[in-house]
Amino acid sequence: MEAIINKLGGMKGVREFLSGTLVVVKNTTTRAKEKLLELITTVRVSGEKKFVAKNNFNTINEDGVKIFDIYKNFLENFLDKVEENIPDAELKSHVLLKDSCDLNIIFELGKNYETRLAYIWSLMKLQPNGEDGVLLTNSYANVFYVRDIEGILWGVDVGWYSKGWIVNAGSIGALDDKCLTGRQVFSRN
Repeated sequence: MEAIINKLGGMKGVREFLSGTLVVVKNTTTRAKEKLLELITTVRVSGEKKFVAKNNFNTINEDGVKIFDIYKNFLENFLDKVEENIPDAELKSHVLLKDSCDLNIIFELGKNYETRLAYIWSLMKLQPNGEDGVLLTNSYANVFYVRDIEGILWGVDVGWYSKGWIVNAGSIGALDDKCLTGRQVFSRN
């Protein structure tokens, strides 16, 4: 963690990175690193004129998506979020090849790491009852990097368990920040 903080220029750099104001330039002279992610597939998702999180991310929603639980971090930081003028997009899904922290994953994803709640919802609507599809339904998390209502970047996880989808948000850079091998990570193409 200390190496990542140093690479970003200290805590000021971490704050700038999380707020989206720091531009990270990869050093091309460093030795080859072990690959964290392997591309699985790409998928088109529809945009929306206006996406209101609380109208969708709840246990009783119009789209019939079976949500079993929404954790506190997501409720407090995303439920009041409204996204507007969201364009259609193509997302890439990657499998995480080894345990890693979010900052390393984001660094490997590159500049298109950030996604939207509307895109997550678009994919969940395709698998409302845990059917097979792009999202993992084996109790492993599907991880998306999304900004909250304050503009702070979080890892938003959706995972299917026997009773329905569970939605959570994890703080990036927290001491217990760890994505485990086998999880699926999404980014824009």
